[in-house]
Amino acid sequence: MYVAVARQVGGGFDQWQSLTNSQQQKMSTVVDLYTNAADQGSANAQYNLGVMYRKGEGVSQDHKKAVQWYLKAADQGNAIAQINLGEMYREGEGVPQDFKEAVHWYRKAADQGCDNGQYNLGNMYYYGLGVAQDFKKAAYWHRKAAEQGHADADE
Repeated sequence: MYVAVARQVGGGFDQWQSLTNSQQQKMSTVVDLYTNAADQGSANAQYNLGVMYRKGEGVSQDHKKAVQWYLKAADQGNAIAQINLGEMYREGEGVPQDFKEAVHWYRKAADQGCDNGQYNLGNMYYYGLGVAQDFKKAAYWHRKAAEQGHADADE
């Protein structure tokens, strides 16, 4: 149901100012529906709210709120939320930059078999960010990601 409402908004989804009043109302409805579902424990709704707050889609951009929603979804095993948390810790978006915490979240996603988690974890080992630099572990994780077709892992 939530996705159907979000799809109705169409191409202006991330351009709040350019939305018509009708589209803004639909977007507000999407935010309300996601918030209700997220408050009831839906990991997908929590993840989607994280995306919306991170990008400022339908809400004012707020990286701290994005982290809060991603964390709720990530704690329920949502691998994409785990990757996004890793990115936010790696870049210091909404949280102090913390490479060890980024590694923690990438590893959780990687251990679930998520190719982006594996690729990003490989990068952390390659560059020695949050972990001791280890080219063998970097190659291992990059190979795991490549086996699943991750385009950047083959380079």
